[in-house]
Amino acid sequence: MKTINPAQAGDGIDLVRLWTLADGTRCTLATLGDGLEIRIRQGGAIVRRAPCVDVRHVRYVAEMWRVEHEMKHGPSHNAAAAVCPDCGDDAVLKRASPDKRWLSCGSCGNVWLEEADGQSRRAR
Repeated sequence: MKTINPAQAGDGIDLVRLWTLADGTRCTLATLGDGLEIRIRQGGAIVRRAPCVDVRHVRYVAEMWRVEHEMKHGPSHNAAAAVCPDCGDDAVLKRASPDKRWLSCGSCGNVWLEEADGQSRRAR
């Protein structure tokens, strides 16, 4: 779970990012008037939303939505199952060539280079 910058909000304010897929799809807990709402955002658009009645069940709902989303749309193949070495969330492939690929994490912002020989370097 990653708290995100309110400047990234859109309509309402996204308070907590619950998960992010390699293709950039993410699930957030957001404000909605006086209440809370759980959302799935894809490409800047909200593709699924529901009021959050009981905060104790948000993580469970988020994981069920993740499974349903991946069953419907297929798993994200962009990063070839790369995982962020800092937070363990899915990585997003930014650029690739036959001998190296640049990856980033949508949750913690980590950016790193993986080379074909298995070496990894963190970007500054």
